[in-house]
Amino acid sequence: MHLALGGDDTIVLDMSEALEQDHEEDTSLSSIRLLSETDEHDHSLDVHYWVDPHNAIEMTEHILEAIIEIDPSNEDLYTANANQLMENIETAASGFEAYLETMSDLPTIYVAGHNAFSGLAEHFGLTMTSIFNEFQPDADLTSEELITFTTAVKDANAKYLYVDALEEPKAANAIKDELATEGYTLSIITLTAYQNVLEDDFDVNVSYSELLERNIENLKIALGA
Repeated sequence: MHLALGGDDTIVLDMSEALEQDHEEDTSLSSIRLLSETDEHDHSLDVHYWVDPHNAIEMTEHILEAIIEIDPSNEDLYTANANQLMENIETAASGFEAYLETMSDLPTIYVAGHNAFSGLAEHFGLTMTSIFNEFQPDADLTSEELITFTTAVKDANAKYLYVDALEEPKAANAIKDELATEGYTLSIITLTAYQNVLEDDFDVNVSYSELLERNIENLKIALGA
């Protein structure tokens, strides 16, 4: 769907609607929509649909169609670039799938805070769960919260805790440090949810496929690679 935003010269593609049209018979995607003010704290809604590599490929196809419509004279260039990106995404995803097939037992992946990676987990058949949904990554924890969260980590026997790469892991590090005083080793590892990137990555034009590869390598740490 093309929406006028900021004038007639601006074209906005609503990827959530594009995916809904492609999967109109797929009830697992029936709740995909943009995050609204009324449901921004409703963790039952999976609004991070782009973390699923399959969805990213479909989104690339829709963006390609729109770009060609805008500038048809350079269709070959845009098509070649899109095909390369989609091939890179597929290669990374299929390689990880092959790796996972060699494992007889997949451990649970623990996330600090709201789990924005459920689409990624579902695609690869992983179990990713948040130890504490209401976790504020950059907050100073109270003594009671610190006790609650360190207990949750120990109860889950979690050795790795994943955080969003763009969030300041202040609270996660506090939990890690507190556990260290008890002789419990917890490693903090980052994952990216793609909607924004670090400045250094932006400066080198990092691609979705490169971030996917980075996520995969980081996930392998907890999976025992």
